[in-house]
Amino acid sequence: MRKGKIFVRFASSDTKFDPKVGDISLYLTLFERQVKRAKVPEELWVSLLIGLLPNDTAQIIAREPEEVTEDYEQVKQIFLKRYKLSAGMFRQMFIQH
Repeated sequence: MRKGKIFVRFASSDTKFDPKVGDISLYLTLFERQVKRAKVPEELWVSLLIGLLPNDTAQIIAREPEEVTEDYEQVKQIFLKRYKLSAGMFRQMFIQH
């Protein structure tokens, strides 16, 4: 299977991040494993990731300067900081499951 086909298949998957119930750290780890396995060039990771995010989450990155949005590691740090679980949120998630 060619890289392009893998890229399209992954981008069209239904593995979207849900900030209300998801763990961004785990989501990004799984995302990184998938793109590495598919041998997607790292310079395409941000574009692919944004396509897998809900619109309001993707807008966090859209507000950043272009040089930031071209660097996956910077984008990753923005999401980790933004969606860091507070103790209260963690407790609530634990009780619900």
